[in-house]
Amino acid sequence: MSLSHDPAAATTWPGTGTGTGPSGPSKPSGLPKRRIGRYRFAILAVLFVSTAINYLDRSVLSIVAPDVSKDFGISPETMGWLFSGFAWTYALAQIPGGRLVDRFGPRIVYAWALIGWSVMTTLGSLAKGFGFLFASRMGLGLFEAPAFPCNGRVAASWFPRAERGRAVAVYTSGPSEGGGASASAWPSR
Repeated sequence: MSLSHDPAAATTWPGTGTGTGPSGPSKPSGLPKRRIGRYRFAILAVLFVSTAINYLDRSVLSIVAPDVSKDFGISPETMGWLFSGFAWTYALAQIPGGRLVDRFGPRIVYAWALIGWSVMTTLGSLAKGFGFLFASRMGLGLFEAPAFPCNGRVAASWFPRAERGRAVAVYTSGPSEGGGASASAWPSR
């Protein structure tokens, strides 16, 4: 199963598809009409889960912040720097991340992004001080940035125009689920 897909294959011809040319909907070259229904919901599930994990990885520090602050002797101001390190690289890497998706496709970019953000999360858990933890948070932001551009590209490629709103609603609910899972998994203080 591949996240890359021909956008023309997302049309349901005739009538309700997105069409591939100026004359409107057309049959995808060599693909049967039922092709789009075969894997798209499994791919949507992958997008949902990866987006939930993406958000869980970025939000878990806020849950363990009191322990991290105490263990590393980090002041509240320094914790603010730690939290913002993720946001800086995440914001700066959004547009280049989208360009990478356009150039190399979502399958390759998502695979590298997922591996990268998993490594950064692991490195963050191994940190012994502020510097290493700060670098891992910045790396996490860098590698998580392409996720939403990939999701948008996959939704546009695998779902007909009439279903894209629902597909986007499903994968954008992932952050809420990931945040809820991270908060509920940590014991109350």
